[in-house]
Order: sequence, then C-alpha cells, then structure tokens
Amino acid sequence: MIVKSDMKKIFTFLVIGFLVFALHSNAVPLDSVGNNRILWTQNFEGRVYDCAFMPDENYMIIARDTVLEIRRTADQSLVRSKYFDGIVSSLDVSRDGKYVAIGNTVMLLDINTFEVIKDYKRGGGSISFSPDGKKLAFAGAHFAYVLDVETGKELFQFGEGIDQFQYMYITKFSPDGKWLVCDYQGGDDKKIYVFDVNDNFKLYANFNYDDKTPHGADGYPLIFSPNNQYLLAHRAAGYAFRIWDLNTKVEILSQKGQQDGISDVSGIAFFKDNKTLFFNNEKTSSFYDLNQKKVIKDLLFFVPLSRDLVFSSDETKLLGVGLCLIQIDKSILSIIQGIKKETVDIIAPNPTTGMIQIKIALPYSDILSISIINSNGDLIEEMNKGIVISGTYETSYDSSPLPAGVYFIKVSQRDFNKSFKIIKEN
Repeated sequence: MIVKSDMKKIFTFLVIGFLVFALHSNAVPLDSVGNNRILWTQNFEGRVYDCAFMPDENYMIIARDTVLEIRRTADQSLVRSKYFDGIVSSLDVSRDGKYVAIGNTVMLLDINTFEVIKDYKRGGGSISFSPDGKKLAFAGAHFAYVLDVETGKELFQFGEGIDQFQYMYITKFSPDGKWLVCDYQGGDDKKIYVFDVNDNFKLYANFNYDDKTPHGADGYPLIFSPNNQYLLAHRAAGYAFRIWDLNTKVEILSQKGQQDGISDVSGIAFFKDNKTLFFNNEKTSSFYDLNQKKVIKDLLFFVPLSRDLVFSSDETKLLGVGLCLIQIDKSILSIIQGIKKETVDIIAPNPTTGMIQIKIALPYSDILSISIINSNGDLIEEMNKGIVISGTYETSYDSSPLPAGVYFIKVSQRDFNKSFKIIKEN
C-alpha cells in the first residue's frame, strides 16, 4: 500500500526527473562570450541529404528522401514540396538564385515553382553549379562529369583508367569557378584531383600522393576557402582535416584527430576571413584559427550537424545536414583575439598575509589547474577547477596556512601556462 508520504516522495522524484529531462533535452546552452546557440533541430520525419539557404535567407531548400522542399528558416514550416521517383541525394542553387539542380537523376528546376526545366537523363550524386551558372558538375557512379547547363552537352569526363570499383563521390567547383575538385570513395586510388577549368579542365594537382590519408577524403566533403586559396579535406584516416594551398600545391596543415582534443569532426566550414574554421564533433563545437593551428574557442555544446555547413550571408546563422540551425556570434572572435592584448591578469594583494584574489585571461574553454609552488620548486597544492570557459576568470586562494616566503601561482590550461610570483608575510 502506498501511503501519503510515499506519494509525496514519488511526486517530488517525478518533478525533479522532469526538470532534469527538460533541461537536457531542450536546453540551448549559451556561450559565455557572446550568444552562440542552437536555434532548432529537425522537427519533421525523414532523412535530409542536403540543404541550402534560399536567395531570400528567410527560407531554406532541403533534399529529403524523395522530396525537394522549401521551408521557413525560422520555424521549419513547409512552404512548398515536390516528389520525385527516386532519392533526391544532393542539390545546389545557382548563384543568380533562379535555379536549383538536384542529384540522383540530374535535373535543372525553377527554384520558385520546382518546374523541371531540364532533365539531363543522367544519374548523379554530388552536384555543383559553376559560379556563372553555365556549367553543372556531378558525380556519376565511377566518373565525374561537367555539362553545359543550356544544351546538356558533355564538356568534361574524368575517371578513365581509375580502379573501376571506386565510386566517384565528390565533384565541386571553387567559388571563383577556376578549379574543379573530385574525389573517390573506397578502392585503391588515394588521390584528390584538382582540375584547371580555364585550361580546358587540365589536371592541375593531385593531393594525398604522400599517402597520408588513404582513399583521399573517402566520401567526406572537400571544402574551398572563400578566397579560393585553400582546399580542405576532413575526417579521413585519423585526420580531423587537412588543408592545401592551391597556389603552391603545398599542404599547410595536417590536423591529427586527437590533437587539441579534436576528434571525429562531423561538419566544418570556413569563415569569410579565410583563416577561421567552425566545426563540430560528438562532444562540442569549436572555432579554429589556421594561423595558430589550434582551437581558439569551444562552445561546449553539441551541434548535430554533419558534412558541408552553410553560413548565411552575414555569417550569423549556420545550417547543415543534421538538420540543425545555429546562431553564430562572431564578436567572440574579436574578443578572443583581444584577450591576448589586454593586461587583465591580477594577483592581489601582493605581498599578502592571507586571501589572494586571482583574475586572469584564459584562452580556452577547458580544464583549469592552479598550482602553488614554493621557491624550491616543490608543489605545495594543486587545485583542479574543472572545465572553465575562456575569457576572464576570477577565483581566490587562502595563503594563511603557508609559512612566510616566496611562492609561485601557476595557472595551466592545455598548452597555456602562466606563473605569478607572490610574497607571503606573517
């Protein structure tokens, strides 16, 4: 028999459980510096294969199962849809915003009405418009193809002589249309191919010839920097990502998956500054500085995005297959850069007889350790503060039990280490 007191306990337990569940399932954690947060995740059924912002970014276009859809960016509400006989595996919007090309069965559609303008009668996966909208590149089984959008005439084909069991997975034009990049999935070919479009699609470079990343990008996206200088391949054979300079054909960065805690990068994108990346993995989302070759900011919340990520034109929103939309606060980048320039570190009072106030600028969102060391280098005390958000951090330490003398307070976080000399008086 359940008595009244038991019912009260059960009710309390259920309420607490509900609150915990609500906090974890619906929480949109805010970054401590700025306002980076998840706006929404997919609230409708089906698998999303590709997505992009419409020219009017209040709307987005989505390839979902056998359906092409336009939905409102704010709330995912459906505006228009069109069903096809097969999976809509990919899409690309022309630069002028008039057309959308879809993969699997390669077609050209009016973006506003979804009326089929051209059915090229070709099978294809990954699909990409040239910037001028006159060429259409797509991956067709073993080959990469480029067609004239107006006539459907084949302008380029690549794949002859390559292991026939390999699957052409990526074909993509650079933002300026100068380069076409292709990559296979599986098989023995380990190269990423770059062709010069202006030189009649002449082979310009092979990346991965050093065999560091077996199978090229192996089906994961190849991404150009906005200024067309860099090519990024991510998540392959233990590498979080690799980047090559297209002007020099030299690899400028090879980021191992476990360096700086980076592993299993799911989605990644360049900012317009061409030196900052945003990526996410199964644990967190991060800003990465190419010049420093390290994470400069962790947001400490998981974003369910994968593959190519798409910024809005003002870089305040980020959309990606997952499906998920997040709000980006770019101001944290200038704040982070400013942290290194500001002199905000304070250890006071010094000399001291007791309580010390510690105020310091931290570059990372990560585990923080504060150590007290005597003049002989002996560790007196170590305090693990857990994960602390980057920016200005304040705490205190009671030095009263320490004998008079000279001590050092050492602050450590990843590769960041800073020591402060203090004098303890009686």
